[in-house]
Amino acid sequence: MLADLLSIFASFYLSYRLLPAYRPYLRGGEFSEGPLSVHAWMLLLIVPLWLVLLRRAGLHAEIPPAWRVVLLRTAEVQLAGLALLSVAIFALKLQAVSRLLVFGFCALYVPVSLATRWAASVLLAAHRGHIYSISHILVVGTRQRAKEFIRRARQADEMDCAVLGCVDPEPEHAPAEVEGAPVLGSTELLREYVFSQPVDIVAFAMPLEIIPGAGEMIEAAVALGLRVLVV
Repeated sequence: MLADLLSIFASFYLSYRLLPAYRPYLRGGEFSEGPLSVHAWMLLLIVPLWLVLLRRAGLHAEIPPAWRVVLLRTAEVQLAGLALLSVAIFALKLQAVSRLLVFGFCALYVPVSLATRWAASVLLAAHRGHIYSISHILVVGTRQRAKEFIRRARQADEMDCAVLGCVDPEPEHAPAEVEGAPVLGSTELLREYVFSQPVDIVAFAMPLEIIPGAGEMIEAAVALGLRVLVV
């Protein structure tokens, strides 16, 4: 939404600045665009109208659509916005509105919007990839349930995570690694490990009844302010 707001204001300003360059080719005679403040009131119509249309087009969804869909829907929003804005200008008899300024805004918004959305996606990806935005997970368990949990955690869109490793009540019967995560040893190491390593989440990916002292481990993790998941 912030990227769209920036796109609206930037497109309107660029349309205003470019108006003197192309207006003489469309209409003869003397022309003065006047100060920006003379035209800025139109943003009171444009901003809420465009934000509503963008939301209805699904461009403010939590899961962003593919770029091809974004381009198509942005173009549809421009056509719908231009039509509704034209109706409003005609109905309210707004004679002082510069039609060329409005058309220029609608033409510029598509490329400006795509550029700002791309920049916003790059910044968000960089933020999500920052070490302080990554959830560090310690998994209790090494069998099929642990494998499935690790796979799903790494594929989840709502969080970026790093699996530090796994512990098991019987590490001698466990593999050396689970889905690329090392098996660190026995569950007896859990309390010591969460104190010495940057653990954010402890995930119990095996039945609690076969983990010695599972209740005490959960209480200790919660007391340290860690999230506890029971798969």
